Amino acid sequence: MENLPESPFSESTLGSSSSSPSQKNPNDLSALTPNQLVLLIHDASLREEVMHHLCKKKDSCRVLALLLWNNFNTVYMLLLEVTSAYRKFSPSMLSMREATRVCCALALFQVLANNPETRRGLIKAKIPCYFYPFLKPCEDHDEPLEHVRITTLGVLGDLTKFDDPYGSHALHLFLESEVVPLCLKCMDACDEMSRKLATLIVMKILTQERGLTYCCATPERFFAIVQVHGVNILVPAAQVS
Repeated sequence: MENLPESPFSESTLGSSSSSPSQKNPNDLSALTPNQLVLLIHDASLREEVMHHLCKKKDSCRVLALLLWNNFNTVYMLLLEVTSAYRKFSPSMLSMREATRVCCALALFQVLANNPETRRGLIKAKIPCYFYPFLKPCEDHDEPLEHVRITTLGVLGDLTKFDDPYGSHALHLFLESEVVPLCLKCMDACDEMSRKLATLIVMKILTQERGLTYCCATPERFFAIVQVHGVNILVPAAQVS
């Protein structure tokens, strides 16, 4: 995943959106409806404050996922917020304010991940792959990056609803994109909360037959999981190649 593009879209698609509410003062944003706030995401000067207010409304607005997904270029703007942080963490130069801003964008992706209709779109477009760079552990403890990593694992965890109609596609994406080794690194080297969330993702994958087959496909992969978990995982010996 090291060679991921900085953005999934060309910069030429960026435009100055001159939609009606874009001249609002940030102090007035709390009074706006979710639909009005989503329209303002296109305004770069207001985007940070807009995402903050949308995150506060994510539990009360049942249609927020559909507003985000169906509004033109909104997902692209959120991806820009995510990918803009790539250059800041190797070595880590991410401030807590910048980390909070990225986390707001990721939290809105989590809204999409929790809605069955928009979750399917996220998986089909392989958007979660753009979150994987945040799973790479740092050599030294870095609180801002750890904050982003925890939020990222939360988004990925909400995509592990393998029993829903599109669950098999989510599992296929996780196995194809090698999320298990990334989670194992988190389990081995990150802070406690990241370890717990990464463990939960791996365990959910292991509860699926295809996931278990993948994890037992090679001795190296099997023993890496056993070593990180620090427990004996009982699987039929025949499944370990």
